[in-house]
Amino acid sequence: MGFFSIAMAKLVGNGGRVFAVDLQEKMLNITMKRAGGAGVAQIIRPHRCRHDDLGLKVQADFILAFWMVHEVRDRLGFFRQLRSNLTNRGKIFVAEPKLHVSATSFEKIISAAGQAGLLVDSNPTVRFSHSAVLIPSRAQTGNRAVYK
Repeated sequence: MGFFSIAMAKLVGNGGRVFAVDLQEKMLNITMKRAGGAGVAQIIRPHRCRHDDLGLKVQADFILAFWMVHEVRDRLGFFRQLRSNLTNRGKIFVAEPKLHVSATSFEKIISAAGQAGLLVDSNPTVRFSHSAVLIPSRAQTGNRAVYK
């Protein structure tokens, strides 16, 4: 409902763009209404995706997948799409609720990310969550630099 989109829009300011992606048009409408009230609607681009396709052809420096990957049927396909939208220096932050996602299940999510060409850069502490920051593997980017 825009909680993270609005916060990220405030972080990037007028020089950036935030894409709010959701399956439900209703949630995007609520996000945009709240963004208007927060004065950041011009920064946020609402985008309705499909179950099997994000449908975005943009390059992102940062992607947030918060408490939602456990609902994705094709995780490998999902992470491949995220990877294709990520700049070579970009990062993906994934958090999953410990209440619904076991440590073993989270490891499987991260394994799918690895198969899609993403590496775990760190595991920040997020209350009630399993979490990981993912970066593109060097093999996928052709960049010999160390990512850290």
